[in-house]
Amino acid sequence: MKKLIPVMMACVLVAFAWAALAAAASPEPVYKFDTSVKPAKPYKIAVVLKNFTNPFWLTHQKAADQASKDLGVEITVLAPTKPDNVEEQIRILEDLISKKVDAVVVAPANTQAIAAGVRKLNAAKIPVVYDNTRGSGGDFVAYIGADNILVGAPWPRKWSSAWAAKASSWSWRDSRPADRR
Repeated sequence: MKKLIPVMMACVLVAFAWAALAAAASPEPVYKFDTSVKPAKPYKIAVVLKNFTNPFWLTHQKAADQASKDLGVEITVLAPTKPDNVEEQIRILEDLISKKVDAVVVAPANTQAIAAGVRKLNAAKIPVVYDNTRGSGGDFVAYIGADNILVGAPWPRKWSSAWAAKASSWSWRDSRPADRR
């Protein structure tokens, strides 16, 4: 278990780096990883996405496939047949328990509803990593994605100062409609 978590984190980080590279079409990867380091055993990691219809999630699928090749681990990428179907996503998680995967990376279609599936993975002692969307129940070893509150915090201040500057140049003498003046 102690060796699995770093391998799983490396897989996810390589996957994100590869996805960022693919999305930006940049000639250089965002991060460089030593892919010559191989796991002690052939780990089975499942990546459960929201769907296979959104190009964003397709980059995660390609990245996971590349990470599997680069790191020498078995990564299976799954998603509901109907995009963003929470019930099917939970069934996928339950099925992964019977398949005895070593770890699961999941992008929950619904942060509240996925908690039941995550708790079942926890009970089976399967580590969970959240991909891009953090779930709201059960335990997880990592969340990899943006902190939306931190990212969004500066914008209201920027907008309000920009609007205040613009509004100070407006004429406010008589803002009643013309027919009421």
